[in-house]
Amino acid sequence: NTQDNVTVFTGGCDNVVKMWNVTQGPTAAQNIGKHDASVISVKHLPERNILVSGSWDKTLKIWDMRQPNPTATLPLPERVLAMDARGQVLVAYTADNNMHVYDMNSGSKISEFKSPLNYQTKSLSIFKDGKGFASGCIEGRVAIEYFDELQLKAQQAANPAMKKTSKNFAFKCHRQGSDVYTVNALHFHQQNTFATAGSDGIIYFWDKENRQRLANLELLKLNTCITGVQFSPTGDKLFYSTGYDWSKGAEHNNPSNQAMAPAIYAHALLPVEV
Repeated sequence: NTQDNVTVFTGGCDNVVKMWNVTQGPTAAQNIGKHDASVISVKHLPERNILVSGSWDKTLKIWDMRQPNPTATLPLPERVLAMDARGQVLVAYTADNNMHVYDMNSGSKISEFKSPLNYQTKSLSIFKDGKGFASGCIEGRVAIEYFDELQLKAQQAANPAMKKTSKNFAFKCHRQGSDVYTVNALHFHQQNTFATAGSDGIIYFWDKENRQRLANLELLKLNTCITGVQFSPTGDKLFYSTGYDWSKGAEHNNPSNQAMAPAIYAHALLPVEV
């Protein structure tokens, strides 16, 4: 979304990155650029007047909306499955289970390292203060990573005997008994707390500084999958989307199941949730 509250950016299986004015309808969509495979993620940075897109074509592209060609194309060894950007930092997760951190000012890669999560990452969000990022995976687990520890991580990789002391950590979530659910989405509030949304139909609110859960939103528990979550710019609302997330395969896709029909909800945040 953008600061004018009517412009949105999308990418999809047609390989095209588009800009939409929600007051004008889909026929008014403007093509920003194109990838050679499905676009998995887009992020608009209004303060820099750029748009970043990640694709299954194994590239990240940075777009100036006034130009037809990307201002930068960053090649990757595998498909992009999750991505986020804030300030001058761009973080992407690829299908070989690696994290890639870039400085968008120089276009150079700051770090590349194996994800701390053993299973496929589905969601990724940079802290509101820009000091690190969180990632969530299909095994109901979230990892917290700080940018100021990237150099330490490289040193430890080069010297396995080095003593490991770190602020980074991971924790389990979105689990019901022995059942494990995907962390489909996560997003940081302006107070630097964050929310996770899962295929269990639950939203959890977290305080990473104190490593504790603040609250739960369980209105849709086990009735549908929550596929997206985002705090409003004003910080007083939470928007989330629902629908089938394909976590159980195509055989569980039932278009006649109204509980799984795509929908978007708005939730007025309570003080205990942030």
